[in-house]
Amino acid sequence: MKASFRLQNGTNVEIDGDPEDVQTLLAHFSSPGHAVTQSVKPRKIDATRRKSTTVEPAGASVSEIEVVNWIKEQGSAPWIDEILDSRDVTRRVLLPLYVSEKLRPGVGGITSGFISRVLTQLGVKISIPNVSTELSGKANRLVLAGSVRRRGAPVNYRISRAGVALLEQASHG
Repeated sequence: MKASFRLQNGTNVEIDGDPEDVQTLLAHFSSPGHAVTQSVKPRKIDATRRKSTTVEPAGASVSEIEVVNWIKEQGSAPWIDEILDSRDVTRRVLLPLYVSEKLRPGVGGITSGFISRVLTQLGVKISIPNVSTELSGKANRLVLAGSVRRRGAPVNYRISRAGVALLEQASHG
């Protein structure tokens, strides 16, 4: 619950907490004999209740559903079936990157988990560690990483011009 109020000296106060905490603070600050110099002891925030502070702009990155729907709409295209049916993991991993670049050029990137989930929805199961290994191995020259790869930290990948050329070559020939 969020609440905000103005003290007698003109200070604006915003509170984010449980309803009981907000009521207690409101009662404390609205009391007639309240001195502004008194302070309220801050409560500890339980790590499980802490919210993520990262905010992503609306419409910035592409969603899994958009990528899967685009691929399914283009499903009659033989080059997509050829990529999904082939044993070439590199081209399979590049396909969701290619589609996300087509849908939202130059915006954000996608993670190995995103790629794995999209491919699973298309009927091609590749685990997240295998996608990560492919992106840092054979497909390394075909993708652009948003940050240095560290164990446990997500990396946003985008397809490079060489990766686009490889998939467009498959689409034309």
